[in-house]
Amino acid sequence: MKKQRITRAILILVLLITLGLVTHAALLGSANAQASIYYVDRNNPAASDSNDGSEALPWLTIQKAANTVNPGDTVYVKTGVYDERVLINRDGTPAAKIAFKALPRRSVQVLHGFNVSADAIRIEGFDITHNLAGWNNGGIWLAGHDVEIVDNYIHDIPYAGIAASWNPNNWRNATIANNYIYRCNQGILLSGASDNWLVENNEIERLIRPATGGYDTDYIRFFGANHIIRRNYMHGTRPEEIGASHTDYFQTFNNNGEVAHNILIEYNQGLDFAHQSFMMSGDGASHSNITIRYNVFQGFTSWGVCAENIRDLRVYNNTWVGNGIGASIHGVGFRFGATGVITNNIFTGITAPYHHDTTSSYTSGYNLVFECRDNPAPGSPTNLLNTDPLFAAPDNILGPNGIPWTADDGLQLQVSSPAVAGGEGGTFIGAYAFAPHVILQGRGADTISYLNWKTNITLPVTSTWRIDYYTQTVTSPFTATDPFSATRAYTLTNLTNYQWYTVTLYALLDDIPFLSDTVRVMPTDRFVYLPVVLK
Repeated sequence: MKKQRITRAILILVLLITLGLVTHAALLGSANAQASIYYVDRNNPAASDSNDGSEALPWLTIQKAANTVNPGDTVYVKTGVYDERVLINRDGTPAAKIAFKALPRRSVQVLHGFNVSADAIRIEGFDITHNLAGWNNGGIWLAGHDVEIVDNYIHDIPYAGIAASWNPNNWRNATIANNYIYRCNQGILLSGASDNWLVENNEIERLIRPATGGYDTDYIRFFGANHIIRRNYMHGTRPEEIGASHTDYFQTFNNNGEVAHNILIEYNQGLDFAHQSFMMSGDGASHSNITIRYNVFQGFTSWGVCAENIRDLRVYNNTWVGNGIGASIHGVGFRFGATGVITNNIFTGITAPYHHDTTSSYTSGYNLVFECRDNPAPGSPTNLLNTDPLFAAPDNILGPNGIPWTADDGLQLQVSSPAVAGGEGGTFIGAYAFAPHVILQGRGADTISYLNWKTNITLPVTSTWRIDYYTQTVTSPFTATDPFSATRAYTLTNLTNYQWYTVTLYALLDDIPFLSDTVRVMPTDRFVYLPVVLK
């Protein structure tokens, strides 16, 4: 009996030791699985791809980091010019993305851009340019799921700023946000059978077509399904810089079997020049359930929307401002079997507001038509025909300090506008409700930001102004206390470049706010970024 007890005790001890080893091994495995932080710093004298990638011993190239990272890792790339086309082939996971971040933002120039052939990757804050020809040599080329492209400056590229590889790939769950795309052949391409993309708050300026090669200069092309494309600002293209290109703010087609289903396009602005705001061509089954709402387009020379065989197209609460009768042809045209709805839009300065051919049909009404040659046919008793919408600033007048008011301000409605309650169900017509009583503008510069504002009401003589501003990392706002100029302008100083500041203006009466407006401004030391402001 005694011997058996000893044996049993030994067995229990062995089991406990074994269990302890397993538990310790599991803890070690968990620790080893923790995400790592790496650094790339080509300007560090100690930089080498043979290093461990620590801040003290950084790598020399971004490619070394791309070849090393694992899910959840973050790579900080420090200031410098990196003569690379970075190929990213190692996957993250949706819960543990691999992040490549410029430190500080916009101070890292990658001369030949990124090819992302992996899932769950985030690219943030880079200055990207290159002159490589070829449709798959965009600033950032995507071939993966769960990719995030955020806050990059992408410029002077003979193809697209951001594009995904083509059919039959259905790249899912991409986020393309807060990027500035300048002087590229095209803007953003949601290619192939992509699915569930969010494309928001990007600025695309001054498309160009290179002297040799290149493609039609479109701001955004969309294909696939379940996309949201919103609050993008497209402007600045010059006819003399695009050659024979046909330029559209938005384009989709089915030439090679592409599709576009369940697409929401809202709160975008297109200004200055384009042939068409939307050029959409399907075959009845390929393109359906597309909604275009709360957008502003000004300066198109041909069609606002040319919809060919698009099914269930809903066009409502948009503002279309053409270049005058004869210069801008149609607001919205349904052709070759297109079906849908056209309601609550403002059409001004064009030849014909909307129409359909004998193969197409739509439900229409509650549209405001002004300074157009033709009225809609067939007419609708709910339309407001030959009626001035009373825009807040119809002639794009300059605001304080000579800064132009944007479409967001100038094409809002005055309080007395007939469009304020003229829409279906007593709603407003056009992209914007009546102009707020106070509108704040911001313009970034090197370590400072210029602010100016206007009001559309008479303020009490005893009212005062207050400005609060704060960053993402500061929870308590700083308050500007200096007196404001009589022109309702103010300059914030001693700011940090490439940092977003949230700025709120208050009108006070007895120290109690009764009006306010907010903008986000990023100061920058490079003129090409100006202005950088978000509403």
